[in-house]
Amino acid sequence: CDTGSPLLELQERFAESAGTLDFSELWSGWEVKQGEFLDSGDALKARMVRFREWIASREESKIVVVGHHNFLVALLGVTFLNCEVRKYFLSPEGAWQPLEPGVSRSDQDLSEKELAHLKVYDPMVRRRFKIWGL
Repeated sequence: CDTGSPLLELQERFAESAGTLDFSELWSGWEVKQGEFLDSGDALKARMVRFREWIASREESKIVVVGHHNFLVALLGVTFLNCEVRKYFLSPEGAWQPLEPGVSRSDQDLSEKELAHLKVYDPMVRRRFKIWGL
């Protein structure tokens, strides 16, 4: 579930959307899990730095980010429900600040049902991050 498709395959699959989809940030082999894309703490830290720098370099004032739960937990320090929407501001100092989350500002705002759902994922993720020094 966490491995992308080769660039050529994506371009062919979404050829009808070529005018609206921008593949310029992808390169041949982007989906290969090596170097910065390894499943390790150092690699995850490097991806978070690169992502923060990329967001900070953008001219747009509003950017939609769709990502994997574990990356967002590492980046923001809070868990997410499936398809949950939260709004953040990236300060000039590089700190993520919550603005108007659609569902919750933090895990303490979640219902018992939502917390029960997160209990399936969160302990495993937090243990891994602790081992990695995150």
